[in-house]
Amino acid sequence: MCHVCDKSFSRKLNLTRHLSIHTNQNPSQYQICSKSFSQKTNINAHLRIHRNEKPFKCVTCSKSFANISNLRRHLDEDTHFVCRV
Repeated sequence: MCHVCDKSFSRKLNLTRHLSIHTNQNPSQYQICSKSFSQKTNINAHLRIHRNEKPFKCVTCSKSFANISNLRRHLDEDTHFVCRV
């Protein structure tokens, strides 16, 4: 459990990564927008936004997204099914 914000984690590694948020130890800082990240995988995901890369594609409407969470939100919307009758 985090001693700063009481957030709990199932793995010690996740707690260790989380603690860097409170100590401002963000080893990866992106130079274009000065946004910083505690994990390299997060900066790689952020880079897709600046590069306009959208590798996550909806199979129904072909709309593309930079991150999978936006695709999931899109898929949860009720606008995917059109009555063809």
